[in-house]
Amino acid sequence: MTSTIFTTLKECIRLSANRVAIVTYDLPIWLKAMDIIKQPNLPAIARSGGFHLLKSYLGSMGNIMQYSGLLEVIQLIYPGSTTASHIMDGGCFDKTIRAHLFIDAAIYQHIIKLAFNEDERCDMRAFMEKVADGKMGARHTDPIVVVFEERFEETFKRLAEGGRTPALWVQYHHMVDMIMVFIRTEQLANHNGHLCCEIKATLHIIM
Repeated sequence: MTSTIFTTLKECIRLSANRVAIVTYDLPIWLKAMDIIKQPNLPAIARSGGFHLLKSYLGSMGNIMQYSGLLEVIQLIYPGSTTASHIMDGGCFDKTIRAHLFIDAAIYQHIIKLAFNEDERCDMRAFMEKVADGKMGARHTDPIVVVFEERFEETFKRLAEGGRTPALWVQYHHMVDMIMVFIRTEQLANHNGHLCCEIKATLHIIM
């Protein structure tokens, strides 16, 4: 297997015109590739696959949120302690992503009810309907979008300063947001975005 990985690396370097080649591997092969690159000092970067990176990050999230009540909330989505425990450990990959997105959406809904009045909610709903109907480009920035972004940022900041428990749930929201950004960068093959997500993920885990 080692010779096969080495041959693959050499071919990738050749195809990249002797510039630094970025090669993606799954976790077991990535570990071997890292050892191979270090020895002859090859101009290549071995990158762990997005699936394994995200799976490890999901397990770290479960460890951070272990006694926060997240397990009980997940059990409302997927009844039974076994499935919920697997989700907290980063297993059941598709269910884990779905559960975190549902819970984060519930957090958003709660903040929208608290931080925005009915007129603002109606304006945002009308804007989203225009975008969904194709009457307005997704990149178009409406004044109500700026209001929502600023208000959300202010609200999360204020909640984070309200004690350890709300600060932990604000951190959870940012971790889920990072998951969505990571998935998007993987789909777009955005290497710089991938590196930014890795740095943010590391900061979330160690802080």
